[in-house]
Amino acid sequence: MQQKGLPQSWQVVWKQEKRLLKLRGEPVLRLELSWPEIQRGGSGGRRVNRYYQQVVYAWKKRWEKTLYCRACLDLAACQDTGRTFHPWSARLKGEVTFQDGETLSVIQDAWEDWGDGRPLQVRTADLWTVPDGRPLSKGRCWPEGRARRKLFQDLAEQGEQRRKNGDCFLDPDFAKKLPRALSWRRCARTEDGLEYYAPQGTLAVPVEGVVAFHAPIPSPKIRKRKKTLPSKT
Repeated sequence: MQQKGLPQSWQVVWKQEKRLLKLRGEPVLRLELSWPEIQRGGSGGRRVNRYYQQVVYAWKKRWEKTLYCRACLDLAACQDTGRTFHPWSARLKGEVTFQDGETLSVIQDAWEDWGDGRPLQVRTADLWTVPDGRPLSKGRCWPEGRARRKLFQDLAEQGEQRRKNGDCFLDPDFAKKLPRALSWRRCARTEDGLEYYAPQGTLAVPVEGVVAFHAPIPSPKIRKRKKTLPSKT
């Protein structure tokens, strides 16, 4: 993966792993994983690295056990009925969507193909402040009150325009589903602003995959100063 404008102090590299799981010599499940690793990021970078190592471990545990067993059962069923078995596959890939001196935005997509050519997709998005290795605060990417209602209104208009243009086959009632489908936990920073991701099948037919909505960065809250009464002389 290539990232633009990498700071000199730290950078992101992508680790990769591929495996082919077999049953009695027959290919059953292909695995492909990639995950980010921060180099020269200090204690904050190491904290972020541990998080992504746990993510990879969780997916590998699912795929090497649960998914592999299901693929083996499918292979046995195909052999019993004379059907052609198509090996299953699973992959985890990611991308840095934004990076500056202290902020890192990463999205990761996990796909599972159960041999039918119709992959299931799960997207996660993380915003980090690398110096301390902590997620970006909710207020930096998710507005409150009227600003949030305005956000949903703008995104509904954006989605409706995409429907008219034929860019995305959103459900007719997608606007009503937006508040539950979107979350600040599935938000990424880009060069142009923010992206919110709706899980596969929540706002559109599954073939559309994950649906992304674009929004500007919320304006920082301005705290009002408390009025102080003049002191008596």
